[in-house]
Parts: sequence; C-alpha cells; structure tokens
Amino acid sequence: MMGQLSNPKQKRFWVALTLFGSVLGLILWKWLGRKGETKKTAAVTKLAANARMVKPLPNYTMLFLDTLEGFSDGDYAVNGDVITAEYLEKQVDFAASAGMDGILIAIPIDHVFQTDGTTNWKVVEHVFTYANQKGLFIIAKLRMLPAKTYLFPLLNVADYAGGSSSIKFTSPFWDTYAKQFAQEYKDRFGDWHKDGSILCVMPTSSDQQEWGYNSSAGLHEGSYGQRIAQTVHRLHELADLLSPLYVGVDSGSFYDSGAANGRGTSVVRDLAAKTNVMYIKDNPDHTYDIQFDAALGLTTAKDKGGFYMVEHTNSPPGQVTESVTRGVKTSFDAGADIVGLAFVYDEAGQAVATEIIGNLKTSGHYRRPKVAWNPVGEVTYTTGELQANGGHGGAILNRFRDKVNQNGGKLPRLVANNTL
Repeated sequence: MMGQLSNPKQKRFWVALTLFGSVLGLILWKWLGRKGETKKTAAVTKLAANARMVKPLPNYTMLFLDTLEGFSDGDYAVNGDVITAEYLEKQVDFAASAGMDGILIAIPIDHVFQTDGTTNWKVVEHVFTYANQKGLFIIAKLRMLPAKTYLFPLLNVADYAGGSSSIKFTSPFWDTYAKQFAQEYKDRFGDWHKDGSILCVMPTSSDQQEWGYNSSAGLHEGSYGQRIAQTVHRLHELADLLSPLYVGVDSGSFYDSGAANGRGTSVVRDLAAKTNVMYIKDNPDHTYDIQFDAALGLTTAKDKGGFYMVEHTNSPPGQVTESVTRGVKTSFDAGADIVGLAFVYDEAGQAVATEIIGNLKTSGHYRRPKVAWNPVGEVTYTTGELQANGGHGGAILNRFRDKVNQNGGKLPRLVANNTL
C-alpha cells in the first residue's frame, strides 16, 4: 500500500507510524516477557518447595528406625484437608533428632481398605511426606495381614492360619486383595522410588511379618518342599507386579532351628531370585550366631548387587543388653548396608536406641565408611541337610565357624541350596 503513495507527507506519516509501532511492540514484548519470566520463576520456586528431599545413598552403614505400628484408628486424625498422625510423627521426629538415616514404615492393608469397598492412601502419603521433609530415607512395608475380616468379603475362616491373621498361600486373598494393595502402592509411590526417597517396598505375609516366619503347619500346606514353593511363588508374584521398583524380602532370622520346619528363611536365595528383589532383611536372634546371619544375608544380597539389612529387636524395654550392643556392632563390622532398631516405641524404647547410637559413636562405628564385602572362601549347605539336622546348628554351623577361624575372623560366602 505504501508503494502506491506518491505524496512525501503521506510517506513520512506511514514511516513514523511504523517506527512508533515497532518501538511500542518492543516495549510490550519486554514487559510481557518480564512478566512471563516472573510467573515462570514463581512456578519453579513453588515446584521446588513441594519437591521431595532427595539425597544420595551414603557410603556408611545406615541406621533405620522400624515402626511396627502407627495406623490404628486412634493414631491419626483427618479433619478436612488437615491430616495428623501423632504417633508416627513422633517416631519420625525421634529418628531424625537421634541421628538416624531412615525409617521403615509398615502400612497395614486393614488401614488402606475401607468399609465401603474403596481404598484410601491419604494418611500414608502424609506420613511419607513428613518423614521425607525431615531428611529420612523410607522403606515401605506392605503388611498383608487382614485382621478386619469384614473389609475382605472374599475371605473365609478356612483362609486363616491357626486362628491368626496370617493367610495361607493357597488363599485367593493373594490373587485379589494382596495384588490390588501392591498395584495401588506402585501407582501412588512409583515416583518416590525413582528419585530415591523410598529405597524399597517390602511385602510381608505372616503375623510375624516375614515370609514363612511362622513355622506352624497351619500357615503352609503340604510337605516341606511344597511350603517353600508356595512361599517363593507368592512373593515372586508380588515382585513381578511391583517391578521395576526395588523389592525387599523380610525373611525372619536365618539362624534358627525353626528353619527346619518350613520357614522361608532357609531358602533365602530362592526368595531373592527375582531381579528386582534387591533388599535382603533378617532379624538375628542374639542367642544364636549373628555372623552366620550376616554371611548368609551379605552373600545373598551382594551376589546380585543388592543391599543387606539387619534388624535388631530383642532387647527388653528400657534395657541395653550386652548381646544387643555386640550384635549391632557385629552387623557394622560385617558391612551391613542398613541396621534397623525395632524396640518398644515409647520413652523406654527410645532410650535404648539413643544409648546404642551413643555406644556406636564412642566405638567409632557411627557413620564410618562402610566395610566392603570381601568374603574369604565359601561354605555351602542344602535344605535337605537343614531339614535332616533340625536347623542350622550342628554340622552346618561347625563348618561355618571352622571356616571363619581359618580365615582369621573374615566371613566366607554362605550359600544355601534348595534340594527339596
């Protein structure tokens, strides 16, 4: 259009108008751009404020507090959007102030499943967020112990083992409610695993919370070999469902005569055979041989690049016994990745944990560089031998101790092969 204008005044008018428009556009562009950047910065700031606290795994044996409870009806309150969980919040506060690195939180299936047939994870999310903001790593334990039978219409009395809340592995419970529980957990907390806030998820099975820990015949059907197969099968089903999340196997105490009566701990290698079963946890009994437990747990975990967690539990409330102190230090000396403390969660129990941590600081164990797993030699046994000899005592333990003595105190690889 300007090309058609011949009047110089008209030309000057349109040139001036074009320049004015360009300058005005530049001013508006800068102003709106600055405003957009302000909004973008505010959004990033808000996102950062809501982000989870993520830390790299330290190169020392971590201390965890294991909370065995905390989701009973009187332990939390929900008022609109405000959620409080006084009991668990206190445990988180204590763990953080005492110098622990993480917390194991057990989530009962009875808490998540509701009377109207729905599920509710809001309180769990609140507790996880509270722990994360205190700087603690999390291990999530899915407690599949349906004590409130009215929440699970497909269950019947025959599915329960010996009148306890443990469910037989042949029960359809594992195909319905257990899998739903695990799938919903994965859907809600998969991102927490990806960024390292949650280290692993541990499905648990019996009233003692371990796989095959209760050796009563009512918990598993059939022969010794069939019991083992059922235990391994159900855990692996859940591990597949939870994949690629890291899964932990909570496997009881390795060294125990009860292992000859159907305990899953006697075949911990079979339990850990799935690729994503990366955390191997046991509860050593201080009246037996903690080095045996450590060698079996470390061998099983480290052979696959995983992590060994040991949990010390059997100290009387308010009392730090010599055996507990020695056992905790033995776990550190062996190179356990995580040492958990599970005592009575009141002032007496916290006093036990505080004193143990103080002892670790005095002895130089606390947060020192983790001892590398460098086994010397190997000791093997079979589940057939285990069954025939009534547990890990006798010949099996003697072979192990002889090898330790030959090694000048260094632990060997300890391998249990399933022959049943």
